[in-house]
Amino acid sequence: MPRKKSHSRLGKTFEYEVSRSLKAFKNRHPNTFFWHRLSDTMSYIQVPNVVIPKQPGDFIALYRGMFYLIECKSMHVDRFDMDHLLPHQREGLAQVVKAGGRGVLLFSFRKKRPVACYAVHYFDYKVLEDALRGERKSIPRDALERIGIKLDRIPRVGWDLSKVFIPRTRIKE
Repeated sequence: MPRKKSHSRLGKTFEYEVSRSLKAFKNRHPNTFFWHRLSDTMSYIQVPNVVIPKQPGDFIALYRGMFYLIECKSMHVDRFDMDHLLPHQREGLAQVVKAGGRGVLLFSFRKKRPVACYAVHYFDYKVLEDALRGERKSIPRDALERIGIKLDRIPRVGWDLSKVFIPRTRIKE
């Protein structure tokens, strides 16, 4: 009987796609764009009595003077469980926005073909989450589609991130 994949492993495919997408954006904007993948806590060898710092997101980026913290979330259902955005991730995204940067959540819905990806500004997500928190434990896909921007698929690369970084195509603020 095949082993069921953990939630954290399911998201690695999406993170890899985003990594390739950031590399492709860098190739198109070599002098104005920087990005870096933040190491997962799980990437470290588990050593007794060693405390590994939790990362505030999956990626950091800098484009034309604007700092971005990007957190990737992948779902194989048509909803996002609010508890899957961890407290240290919420805090990191909020601090970046308060400091003048942009906190961006990328949601990938992989249940139905074609796979879809939406970029959502952190505070837009937070307003939606606060409105639903008392009555639900998850956010339906259609609600995230309404507040986010659909990203176009780039074959054999991942996603076109221009709408995240370039002002005329940027996600709603």
